[in-house]
Amino acid sequence: MPTSTPMRPHELGRRLDVGEWVFDVRDPRSFAEEHLYGTVNVTVPQLTHLVGVLPAGAPFSVIGGTAHELDEALDRLAVLGLTPRETAVGRPADLGPALATYPRVTFRDLVRARRETNSRQDPAGRGWDDEPVRRAVVVDARDAAEYARGHLRGAVHAPLRPGTSMIREGLPGRIRRPLRKTLPLPTAGTRLWVHCADGTRASVAAGLLERAGHEVAWLDDDLETACRDGVLRLTSLF
Repeated sequence: MPTSTPMRPHELGRRLDVGEWVFDVRDPRSFAEEHLYGTVNVTVPQLTHLVGVLPAGAPFSVIGGTAHELDEALDRLAVLGLTPRETAVGRPADLGPALATYPRVTFRDLVRARRETNSRQDPAGRGWDDEPVRRAVVVDARDAAEYARGHLRGAVHAPLRPGTSMIREGLPGRIRRPLRKTLPLPTAGTRLWVHCADGTRASVAAGLLERAGHEVAWLDDDLETACRDGVLRLTSLF
């Protein structure tokens, strides 16, 4: 069984403050409901995304909701040849003070938000969730072949796979140069709606973008089903 050093809560906060990687291996829905700001949600099956994405020698730590989750993560990381600097187990509220959350939404919610963003009929500028209307920018975390076959018009392509990850460095805000030209700057008036094919890769991407300072919404939905049901229409590069 791989071993690592248990991390005290104040040390976890310090590592996040200086921009070190801290990966939360809980399920994506629990992460969306509550997590430590600056952590990135990478479930045990998704840990393979870290190979080729983490800079060589970059220190990282892992936290899990239970000891069993953490043990599974350590076993998977050992197979991948990766060893975390430190680990922690517990609820986010018990591990640090900088709690964060982001909405878990569907493609129907996205269509609704885009419509209301465009109309802005309410003089107060408030939207369907009784919050100020935000410009909805779609971020597509699928690979290049998936994106080429069909994507939402205007979507920013941010593939989440080794070698083309949206973030290569371990410091918040350092987004790869091609995306810096297409993503809006982090502002209170813009929310990034992050999707993939079924929500799994999008959960990782949402955490990465939040870490870089963006306001995000995680599309926990099936793209193919939404298209088949007439919720969405895709455009193609071909």
